[in-house]
Amino acid sequence: GPRTTLAEWVASPENPYFARTAVNRMWGHFFGVGIVDPVDDFTAGNPSSHPELLDLLAKEFAAHNFDLKFLIRAITASRTYQLTSRKADERTDDPQLFARMAVKGLSGEQINDSVAQATGIYRPYYARSAFSFGGNDPRSEFLETFANNTDATTARQTTILQALALMNGQLVTNATSLSQSRSLAAVAAFPGLTTA
Repeated sequence: GPRTTLAEWVASPENPYFARTAVNRMWGHFFGVGIVDPVDDFTAGNPSSHPELLDLLAKEFAAHNFDLKFLIRAITASRTYQLTSRKADERTDDPQLFARMAVKGLSGEQINDSVAQATGIYRPYYARSAFSFGGNDPRSEFLETFANNTDATTARQTTILQALALMNGQLVTNATSLSQSRSLAAVAAFPGLTTA
């Protein structure tokens, strides 16, 4: 049937589009900017910054039966991925040159989970079902405050509301409460520590 034919063509090594798109999306995930950026704009007016690299990675990805683990290993083992984010000179400012690792902001989920992990907050209270939408729980409110308005992780800007949420929002209030934070309660109850 037509579905089977389409699926076979999409996953075929002869398909010039799938491997390049998948490689570019994975590259964009790790570097914050794709070889073709934006990652979904494969048009004649938006050429790739490094066409030979994109073609080689796509060819190898297809040759390895579209194995994402292979692609992740290839990208993360590269010299480019190992670069520092430190700015050596003005020529390294353009993120599409990949002369240094771009600094990427954490997502709302990563910040929320990091605070919960670091403070030992009761996790099920902050965990959400994959089938629940919306809600007024602290995690939902936090994620709404830290919603990303852009796909570019290198272009995320911090807002005043986000700074206020990290200083005295419901998540941080609960995370620093001795009744809810196992880690902080253990530190406070440690007999070797005094107020002084």
